[in-house]
Amino acid sequence: MGILDYTVSYQAAVAEYTRRGRLEGELQGKQQEAQSLVLRQLPRRCGQLSQSQELAVRALSLEQLESLVGRLVGDLVGDLFIASPVGLA
Repeated sequence: MGILDYTVSYQAAVAEYTRRGRLEGELQGKQQEAQSLVLRQLPRRCGQLSQSQELAVRALSLEQLESLVGRLVGDLVGDLFIASPVGLA
């Protein structure tokens, strides 16, 4: 292998690590946003959360948080249509 091969290999490795880092950052951002949304909305629906309940929410996987967000948002949308004086035609 010559210097050019090492350079190309190095550049490919840097590009791959950069891509992985971005993906991990995006996932962390999604997880934090979902946690934040759930921790804001649950008390409105269920009352004040205990410390152990808050820790349990923080321990949920991204998939679990997304499912919970979907339920919370679905409930909110349902409440809007129920409370609305004008029905959908």
